[in-house]
Amino acid sequence: MIVIFSEESDTSTTEVMDWLYMFETENILRINSDSNIVNCLSYFNLNRNQAILQINDKIINLSEIKSIWYRRGVFIEKSQILTDLTHIEIPNRDIQIFLLNESHVISEYVNSILQKKRTIGTYFNRTLNKLLVLDLAKKVGLKIPDTYILTNTNMKSILDSNNFITKALSDSFFAKTDKKFFTNFTSEIDDFDEKHIKENCFPSLIQKRIEKKFDLRTFFLNGKFYTMAIFSQLDKKTQVDFRKYNYDKPNRCVPFNLPIVVGKKIKVLFKKLRLNTGSLDLIYSNNNEYIFLEINPVGQFGMVSKPCNYYLEEKIAIYLCSKKNKTSINFQ
Repeated sequence: MIVIFSEESDTSTTEVMDWLYMFETENILRINSDSNIVNCLSYFNLNRNQAILQINDKIINLSEIKSIWYRRGVFIEKSQILTDLTHIEIPNRDIQIFLLNESHVISEYVNSILQKKRTIGTYFNRTLNKLLVLDLAKKVGLKIPDTYILTNTNMKSILDSNNFITKALSDSFFAKTDKKFFTNFTSEIDDFDEKHIKENCFPSLIQKRIEKKFDLRTFFLNGKFYTMAIFSQLDKKTQVDFRKYNYDKPNRCVPFNLPIVVGKKIKVLFKKLRLNTGSLDLIYSNNNEYIFLEINPVGQFGMVSKPCNYYLEEKIAIYLCSKKNKTSINFQ
C-alpha cells in the first residue's frame, strides 16, 4: 500500500496519483487533512508491534504500508475531540487543549512508525524555523543575505542604508472572505523615515536587498536537484517577489544547473535538516554569487516541473511504486 498525506486542493498530489494509476499501482490511499474525516480511531499493541488505524470506514494495518509520501497536512489530531463539555466544571477550552495534546502523542507515535517505511518528506519537519535554517546554511558555507530581527525604533543606528526588504518570519499568511483573498509577499522597505520609526514594532525580519540577475527555484528529491531560473528582474512587478505573477506577461523560466560546489553544500544542509525533499529558493546576484534564501519542505514543485519538462510528478510516483495492480482508495 502507498499512503499519501495531503490536502484536497493540492493538484500536484492528484497528478502524482495519475502516474500511479498509469503504473497500475496497488492500493493507493490518499488522506486529505482538510476533508471530512468524521471518524479516526486507532489500536496499538506495543508488545506485539501491532498498529491499526481506522479512518472513516477504512481499516489500515500499518505493517501493510510499503511507502509514504508526506505532502501536507495533519490528520490524527483531527480525530474526534469532544466539544460539548458543558456538564463539566473545568473550562471547555482547557479540556480541548488537553485532548489535543493527547492526540498529538498518538500522532507522533504513528508518524515515527511511518518514517521507517520508504518515505518522501516527513511529518516531523513539515515546517522549519527560517532563522535556524539561515544560520545552518551559513555554517555549511552558503551565502545568505544580511539579516536582522528588529523590535524597536533604533533602526538607523543598526542599518547603514535604506535598501532593505521584509518578509514573514514563519509561513505565508493566507485569509479569504466571500469576495477577497489575502496573503503577504516579500516587500521592499522604501526608507526609514522618522515618521515610520516613532513606535516600537512587532519583531520583524529585515534583510539587505541584493541586486540580482535572476531568481532560482530548486526542487530537491532524494539527492537530486531540479532547478529553474526565473528572469524576474525583467518585470518591475516581480523584481522583489516573483510570486507577484504577471499573468499577462509571465516571467521567462528555463532549466538551470547549479554549480557542483553549491549543490554539495545544499545536500549537506538537507542532510542536517533530515529532509529528503523540499523546495529551495536562491538568487543569483549581480556579483555572480549564489545567495540562499529559504527552504519549504512542502513547497510547490509543479511550477518547476512543467516549464522545465522535469516530469517531477512521474519521478515521485516511480519512487513510491513497489508493485503493480489496480486498487485505489481516495478520501476526497
